[in-house]
Amino acid sequence: MRGCPGSPCDGWHSRGPRRGTPPNTRANPSPHTTALLRGRRAAQQPGRIRPDPSGLRYGRGPVKHSRALASTCTCLLLLAACGRAPEEAGFRHIVLLGIDGLRGDHLGSRGYPRAVSPFLDELAGRSVDFERAYAGSPRLLTSYASMFTSLHASEHGLVGFEGRPLDEAATTLAEVLGRRGFQTAAFLATRGDWARTGFARGFAHVDVPSEVYAEPCRPAAELVDRALEWLAQLDPDVRVFVFIQFADVEGQRQAPPEHFAGLGREKPDEMVEFALEQHHVPFGFFHYENKLLLRAFNSYDVEIRYVDAEIARMYRDLGAMGWGDGTLWVVTSPYGWGLGNHLLHRAARHVYEAQVRVPLWIHAPGGEFDALGVQEVVGQIDLAPTLLELAGGEAPEPSWRGRSLVPLLAGDALAPRAVLVQRGPAGVSKTEVGEPWRSDADLAAIVEQRWKLIRDSSGAEELYDVTEDPFELDERSGSAAQPEIERLRRLLADRLAEINQGPGG
Repeated sequence: MRGCPGSPCDGWHSRGPRRGTPPNTRANPSPHTTALLRGRRAAQQPGRIRPDPSGLRYGRGPVKHSRALASTCTCLLLLAACGRAPEEAGFRHIVLLGIDGLRGDHLGSRGYPRAVSPFLDELAGRSVDFERAYAGSPRLLTSYASMFTSLHASEHGLVGFEGRPLDEAATTLAEVLGRRGFQTAAFLATRGDWARTGFARGFAHVDVPSEVYAEPCRPAAELVDRALEWLAQLDPDVRVFVFIQFADVEGQRQAPPEHFAGLGREKPDEMVEFALEQHHVPFGFFHYENKLLLRAFNSYDVEIRYVDAEIARMYRDLGAMGWGDGTLWVVTSPYGWGLGNHLLHRAARHVYEAQVRVPLWIHAPGGEFDALGVQEVVGQIDLAPTLLELAGGEAPEPSWRGRSLVPLLAGDALAPRAVLVQRGPAGVSKTEVGEPWRSDADLAAIVEQRWKLIRDSSGAEELYDVTEDPFELDERSGSAAQPEIERLRRLLADRLAEINQGPGG
């Protein structure tokens, strides 16, 4: 596969222990600290192979993270950052990749049997992997707006290309990083009037499909080419924040023919059995025909394989340009994909796990922190304050609702906090949304470590134990879990009341 270094990945990767302990210390990595930590780890673990400029390489697996090492590393990072000018502290290069429609359970790192994501699997195995991350919304622009403004849908107000734009009072991550001296750029796949939406606010360079572009979205290879070309022209000492939106997995018509090679080599009956028994896809959704189910899975998986290869190429080429130490990679998705679960194919109609539980990895090629699996429930609204702190920022924007996840990167603890998911902003008409079903304002969910309550404005509710029932097959609202419903109902109402004034409130 083009651009995929290393040997094929065939499944799970150890990520070290799942938990650490307090205190909630904060960290600002620097090149000086990077060198210090790399030397410390190399001395302790002579068998570990560090990533090189050509891409990820396979060693003996990720470092096992200990509480003592986590606390020591965090303190060293703080001391190093305090001795530098504020504009020089933290990571110098931040690469944020959004893969529209990507479900985490279609990756080998999450147990998927097909080898469709060898590079992403290896990257996840060498990252801090937030295994319970939730998007702010199952809608494209609404979700990305929550990610970049650290606000809920009812606060930032962005619906779509034709609906209301981003609230003027909202402050984006790109704006804040730009004020800190970062060159900011966005390379966007989906065709649309991005300028009118306000989403691109704060990006000094915005690369979008032209108005005469024939397809609804640009392929991954073109995006990577254009991003690498732009980045290569920058001064090596410039701090950079770059965001790339990949729409291939959702679009499912971009992959070149070579990426179909070998896909579906397993016996058809085995893949159908996996989809029905492990992914709990209702066979009736595919009219009880194996070929229809396999066609849907093949079309989806081949696009993951294509995007995986292009991200591997970008990682390799940026490594050759010196983007190693001091570089931060973030991989996530604005929403998942139905693929038949709950009789839904796409994402925007609901807030089930398949639609809103998303992959989220934070990776530092220079080894500024170790591989770690994080089980705490987190929201993508936490991403902006996290990246700001890792860039050397002292405090998040006052309007931001999210919190920094930096303590979790070091294996420390954060107080549990429920995540709010909304299908869209409040007060949006069906005409504005452009969809024949009920208004986006009808549907919201509150997610805790174990329980998830979905509720619409008519009072209809669904309750799930998502720890034991991640595919939400056993609806519990009529069970003995009634006390949980009452508590979550109050929590959801309080959260919605708290945010109803918006960022300018």
